[in-house]
Amino acid sequence: MSKILEKSINTGAVFVQQQIGNKLFLDYLKKFGFDSITGIDLPSEIKPSIDNLTKKDTRDIYYATASYGHGITLSSIALLRSYGIIANNGYTIDPYVVEAIITPDGKKEKINRSEIKPEQVISSDAVKKITDMMVNVVKGGYGKNAHVDGYLIAGKTGTADIASKGGYSQDTIQTFAGFFPAYNPRFVMMVRLDKPLYGVSASSTVTLTFRNLVKFLINYYNLPPDKDAL
Repeated sequence: MSKILEKSINTGAVFVQQQIGNKLFLDYLKKFGFDSITGIDLPSEIKPSIDNLTKKDTRDIYYATASYGHGITLSSIALLRSYGIIANNGYTIDPYVVEAIITPDGKKEKINRSEIKPEQVISSDAVKKITDMMVNVVKGGYGKNAHVDGYLIAGKTGTADIASKGGYSQDTIQTFAGFFPAYNPRFVMMVRLDKPLYGVSASSTVTLTFRNLVKFLINYYNLPPDKDAL
């Protein structure tokens, strides 16, 4: 499984999906929020769609292609939330932008948020195994351009064909998402490029920007190196 993630092997993703079965696969998509908005305090959030997988006559091929991202739609914040669940030791998170409002006279008004108890999506043992795999993606897989010496970063590339006229065009959306420090996460990030003019895959484009952002945060917050990375 680690090699499947390191080299972004679509057929490997299909194999894994077939091993766990359609029902369990769909259950986990829902647990990770692939069918619901995040509720973030920004206007016009688009709801993700996994409608292809919820119809009575859904064929196995739709589950197979969904295993590597085709046939379903997901907003950037919804995708980032799923990475956040892994970074949060397997528990759900509710992303937000505004923590408080400061009035002209300097009074700070904290935003009241509904106290929704986090739900456990995957076990801490599963989190550890997935994190190990994602670290290997950055160490020696297609995410190696995001590597920063002395720090362990967990991440995954994504190169998606853009749907067009009942099929897919030659244009792509390229993403790299991840979190760091890998085993004590403080930041979850994603870099996305729509229809990049250069670079056929995420490994040669967004990984570089991700690395620059990591370096900036390391310097800004004066983060010490990871002992295990030295």
